[in-house]
Amino acid sequence: MIESNKNYYISCLFFLFFFIGWGCCYPYLSLWLTETIGINYTDVGLVYSFTAIIAVCVQPLFGLYPTGWSIVKT
Repeated sequence: MIESNKNYYISCLFFLFFFIGWGCCYPYLSLWLTETIGINYTDVGLVYSFTAIIAVCVQPLFGLYPTGWSIVKT
C-alpha cells in the first residue's frame, strides 16, 4: 500500500510540473511561431485550432482506454 501511494505522489508531482511548464510556455507559442518561424497570423490560428481539434478527437480514446483494460473506478 505504501509503494502504490508513493507512485501516486510521484505521478501527481510529474503532472503538476508538466502542466505548470505547459501553462508557462503555451501563451508564447504564437509569438514564437510568428517571430522565429516566420508564419503569418492566419497560420498561427490554424495551429491553435488544429491542437484543439486533435484534443477533442483524442479524449474519447483516453476514455475508452481504462474501460477496455477494466480499470474502471467503482
